[in-house]
Amino acid sequence: ELPAERSRSSLRGYHRHVSGDRVHFEPFVHLVDVTERSALVAWGGFFLRQAETGWLVVDDDDLPDGRTTGGTIGAESMPYGRATVDVLDGGRVVASAGTVDRNHVWVEGLEPDHEYRYRVTVDGAEWAAGERSDWQLGPGGGGPAPAGRRYDLRLRTHPAADADVPVAVLAVGDYGVGIVNGENGRRQQAVARTMERLAATRGVRALVSLGDNIY
Repeated sequence: ELPAERSRSSLRGYHRHVSGDRVHFEPFVHLVDVTERSALVAWGGFFLRQAETGWLVVDDDDLPDGRTTGGTIGAESMPYGRATVDVLDGGRVVASAGTVDRNHVWVEGLEPDHEYRYRVTVDGAEWAAGERSDWQLGPGGGGPAPAGRRYDLRLRTHPAADADVPVAVLAVGDYGVGIVNGENGRRQQAVARTMERLAATRGVRALVSLGDNIY
């Protein structure tokens, strides 16, 4: 079997494995890094299940065969399928990169200090398309619910090394209290919304995480 075929069969196996529980798979796209002329884009997803105690993230050991060692996200995760990342400028594809054995790829050949849109397709379907879910706070920590929002996949390459261009960087640390602490997650959600607002209004180009970020 190709990696993509193993991935699809493992997803089907997972749903059989947890029959009787309510299962939710939430895909995501992650712009990991940019340089002057390239971008590192990753994709993955979170497996969640509803148990008697509430919604839980599925432990790696309980994932379907083939995902227990690599998990569902990150550099070692099993591929979800044959993937392509297209970078667009004014609706025209100006750069592409594909992979069959990873869930991330570098796209090269971009212009410095330029904004692009991009998309990820896996086995011919756009990854994480449509309305996405968010964590809705509630009793027992809450759970996934429609967020009324979609991905707006944009990136901006860094200026050339010799360019005289101001760059705003957001540095944040010790910002995680978890979804069951801090007023049942409201403080955690407020940090996320503040970061999002700063990125949109201050033109933040990079994020520096100083640690103590997730509980």
